[in-house]
Amino acid sequence: MLTGVAEIDSQHKELFAAVNSFVQSILDGREKDDIATLFRFLDHYANVHFATEEALLEKENYPEINIHKAQHNYFRTAFAKLKARCDNEGYSQDILNDAHRNVSSWLLNHVAKTDKHWAQFIKSRQQTAN
Repeated sequence: MLTGVAEIDSQHKELFAAVNSFVQSILDGREKDDIATLFRFLDHYANVHFATEEALLEKENYPEINIHKAQHNYFRTAFAKLKARCDNEGYSQDILNDAHRNVSSWLLNHVAKTDKHWAQFIKSRQQTAN
């Protein structure tokens, strides 16, 4: 699922490592503090990553940047709702299972499809420039 942009690929690896750790915490039934820490990390790091990615796409004049930003905003909103639900209801197994399904599947689909699309755009621009 590499994009060919080293900084983005490095961030993707860190995000997926955090998601995998999050999922493993859920599966292992680890202490809720572990899960809360991972939630905070994912919340912060996703925003850092999205900002980096959006700055790159702006620099490259990516024509579908508004669609891409809207997808990032969708994730931010969905994640905030999930986090609020956890804060209000606690870290029940049902909520954690929802988090696992929603966070993992969104990130996988986003990187595999949407990020690949802009990566192809940048690659084709670089080939045209050479």
